[in-house]
Amino acid sequence: MLRALASVAAQPAAPASRLLLIYAFAIGAGQGIHAVMALLLDANFAIGERQIGTVFTWIGAISVFARVFVLGPLVDRLGEARLSRLGLVVLATAIGGLPFANSLATLALAVGLLPVGMALTFPCVSGLLSRVVPAADRGMILGLQQTFGNSARFAAQVSFGWLFDHAGHGTPFAVAAGCVLLTVPLGFGLHRYSRQRPAPAHPAGP
Repeated sequence: MLRALASVAAQPAAPASRLLLIYAFAIGAGQGIHAVMALLLDANFAIGERQIGTVFTWIGAISVFARVFVLGPLVDRLGEARLSRLGLVVLATAIGGLPFANSLATLALAVGLLPVGMALTFPCVSGLLSRVVPAADRGMILGLQQTFGNSARFAAQVSFGWLFDHAGHGTPFAVAAGCVLLTVPLGFGLHRYSRQRPAPAHPAGP
């Protein structure tokens, strides 16, 4: 594990290093923002402890729908590298748009895009990561991915909470959206590691 960490630091442009950085920054921003999203909803829409469950139920329902009905067909059509970049843009748009929601309709849209962005991003990043490393190192690297992700979540929640209290309610959302957008260029050039599209079916002969 220490050798893997040293490799990421020494070769930040390597495909595995880039994917680990994408995962860490994006999942830290995407899930870390939940720590202050409830505070923003209470401040802007008076959504308190009795109503917040409805918001997260909406997030969960959209996440299941996106992963079951949307993710697979889009992976086949776009490939994991392109789809992960699209997911990052959707995720950044959702996070950055939350402070600007001025009605329940725009709030539902921004909140609903959060799980869509995460559903399009993280399974694709994990799939790519499993292909860019040797089979013997795959378990270690995927474990390192989770270590990066958990560390980023913790750091993001603490940082976003401080920013919400001291730098304005919209600041943590702007910072989180910026962190996600900064990872988009890291995904360029990874399309050759994407899962191959299935061959078109041929009609059976007579």
